[in-house]
Amino acid sequence: MKRITIRDIARVAGVHFTTVALCLRNSPRISAETKERVLKLAKELGYSPDPMLRALSIYRRKGKQSGYRAALAWFNNHPPEEDAHRYQLYDDYFQGAVDQAAQHGFRIDEFQLRAPHFSPSRIRSILQARAIQGILIGPQPSGTSEVGFNFENFSAVTFGYSLQHPVVEIVCHDHYEQMALILRQLRLLNYRRVGFVTSTAFEDRCASNWLAAYWIDYFRQPSQHRLAPLMAPHLDRIEAGRFKEWFAKEKPDVIVSTLASHLIIPLLEKLGLSIPGDIGYAQHSLCMTHDNLAGIYEDGVALGANAVNLLITLLHRQVLKERQTPGRLLTVGAWRQGNSVRYQ
Repeated sequence: MKRITIRDIARVAGVHFTTVALCLRNSPRISAETKERVLKLAKELGYSPDPMLRALSIYRRKGKQSGYRAALAWFNNHPPEEDAHRYQLYDDYFQGAVDQAAQHGFRIDEFQLRAPHFSPSRIRSILQARAIQGILIGPQPSGTSEVGFNFENFSAVTFGYSLQHPVVEIVCHDHYEQMALILRQLRLLNYRRVGFVTSTAFEDRCASNWLAAYWIDYFRQPSQHRLAPLMAPHLDRIEAGRFKEWFAKEKPDVIVSTLASHLIIPLLEKLGLSIPGDIGYAQHSLCMTHDNLAGIYEDGVALGANAVNLLITLLHRQVLKERQTPGRLLTVGAWRQGNSVRYQ
């Protein structure tokens, strides 16, 4: 059967083939009425893009010096007085996205959603004026799970699970697999009584994936090696007395923590314990400020690049609304054996 081409659609629609091409790319240069008519006709004729021609087109574009042909939006929902970029992973996501967008010929425009002069309608008007259809939604601030914006006619990708509404595509580190990786590595180092310190606030932001992996491992261990996790209510603090009681009861030989190391390590030192001589310590997520600790290194720059690649794919496929079953693109971090665990 002969493949339906853009020129075939153009002949039936009575328009130039370049008009059909622009309609298929959802170009704002074409009226909504014409676009709707051409796309409907393309579907009726059974049109599908030629993958070889598309690959050739991409190859040719990569061989040219790419200028900025369009922009993507970055939604920052943190309060204006709180610099979200001071969080290293957040800024890594952003920088990775900026660099990867440039590779595709896009720039990224950041929008402070809570700035006094920005209302949802004003942001929509700006996006439409700049012909922006792709939106990256940064991780949400603590205590926030929604973005008050209508994403109809936009493609959107967010980072992690902190955003609960709208429901959009997700790029994220694979927290479940990363916790399983930490536990496997600690077992290889002959740690047997692994204690886990986390917080309900943190687990809520991560769909409880860290805790789920820990509980699965818990039931796989012999009863003498099963330690109940310590659940703190907050992300940024932990009660010293409660930690001391938990430690005395569970007697871990190594601790995995999702709370910051500057909260946990001083508590261990107050108990007269040295790391790693008396007890091992592993951090759930490492950044450059944690070079000396064992744990998982999460490459935020790579994740930001993945988000851009996914967003551009959605734009090419014209996924311009919320989906009931959005996809998830997961990346597994790498184990780093720092000096906070003993070597065998």
